[in-house]
Amino acid sequence: MRRLWLGLFSAVALALLLTGCGGGGGGGVTPPPSGDVARLFPLAQGTQWVYDSTEKEHFYFKVTGSVAMEKRSWQWGPFSVPIVIPKPPLSLRNTTHTYEEIMDKEQVGTDSRSIVGTHTGDPFPPEVTTSIEETHFQGHWKESWEAKIDGQTVDKGTQGGDTEGWDRSFYTNINGEVKLWGEQHMEDSEWGDIEAYDPPLLFLKADATSWKVGHIEMDMEGAVFSGDIVANLVGQETITVPAGTFQCYKIVYKLVNAKLGGSPPGVQITSWNLQITLTLWLALDKGIVKSTQTTSLNATFKDPDSGATGSVSMSSTQTSVLKQ
Repeated sequence: MRRLWLGLFSAVALALLLTGCGGGGGGGVTPPPSGDVARLFPLAQGTQWVYDSTEKEHFYFKVTGSVAMEKRSWQWGPFSVPIVIPKPPLSLRNTTHTYEEIMDKEQVGTDSRSIVGTHTGDPFPPEVTTSIEETHFQGHWKESWEAKIDGQTVDKGTQGGDTEGWDRSFYTNINGEVKLWGEQHMEDSEWGDIEAYDPPLLFLKADATSWKVGHIEMDMEGAVFSGDIVANLVGQETITVPAGTFQCYKIVYKLVNAKLGGSPPGVQITSWNLQITLTLWLALDKGIVKSTQTTSLNATFKDPDSGATGSVSMSSTQTSVLKQ
């Protein structure tokens, strides 16, 4: 589940409206009863899933001003955004230049997930016992890029390689409510600390067509992002994936009341529009059969020292389908 929630929860970079947050909505959709919620999200130890996963990203960056074109990386949610550092030499102080960068990236691979055990205690309340879902991703990525100054190509190329990652998510499925309590990531072959959600995120709820998932807030290098995640059950669909044909509940997750306060050091954010939608198809006794996540970011910025201005636009799509 870690890859599904990367943008939605851990990256916390969303800004869309969803009608009907609470207990209504759904337009006549019949929500799953309490007993079916347990079947829609099985957490029995030893349960396993394998998914085929594809992810594509497109990135465009532009800045205009009397600056030297030096870059640094600024992490905004799931994206690493290059921001120009203005260090104008004497030869450039009275001239204006435009720098552009275009990048396209694709990653394909396999997500192997399994319920590997339980966890009780710290950092969660002592009375809470969570089921541990462990995800192992293996795949290959490739990207191409082109950089331009004043419309002339100054650098371009391609690269690629293999990638691998391990993550854990901690869930409970009690009384018709599936809650996500935290996540854990492996770095350098060692598990890091568990990142707890307080309160936990309400991933799935019985007898409801829309509900509040939770509130998120994160300080991203001085830019504080916050918002509320909501979910909407939009209906049932029959879909076919490599593992077979399934009758599924379709749920859409989005964020409302998104706010951004402040800017990272050395840059002033002048406008932004960041959107993420996560859609899940869940089948009884099988769990998540398919997921799609779309993300887009459009932002403008200004360097307060030199007056240089720029814009960033990025988009990504990720699709996972049950293989076995």
